[in-house]
Amino acid sequence: MLKCIILFQLQRAEVAEYRGSLGHRVSDTRVTKIAWLKEADHPLIPKMYQRIEDITGLSSHSAEPFQMANYGLGGHFHLHMDVLGSALFWHNVKSNGVGNILTLHGACPVLAGTKWVSNVWFHERGQEFRLKCGMHPESSLLQANLSN
Repeated sequence: MLKCIILFQLQRAEVAEYRGSLGHRVSDTRVTKIAWLKEADHPLIPKMYQRIEDITGLSSHSAEPFQMANYGLGGHFHLHMDVLGSALFWHNVKSNGVGNILTLHGACPVLAGTKWVSNVWFHERGQEFRLKCGMHPESSLLQANLSN
């Protein structure tokens, strides 16, 4: 259903880069087409945000729009660190703000057919009063919240 909404919006994915100023460019490290779904695009989107809030305890006020991605033949994404999909969730930064190497992942090339994924990123800003701080700066935010 959501695929139908974004099918004609799909564009080659870009990655952020900084060369004197922040910009975006098409990259060979990520070969996929993406589109963004905002809350107003479909009545299901606000319900999806609410469900994520209920499960994680995070606020969607600092979340990005849902990203829908289609990996066609040969589509891939080299190793990188961020939140991985398929209803999996973890904090990708430690309580000291350093990236958590345990979240390193990638998308292998599609050899037959296509692969659809959806991502949503919840930023740490705006979560200050929802997440408890860990006692150790190297702890993950998830560990800190599970143990408190």
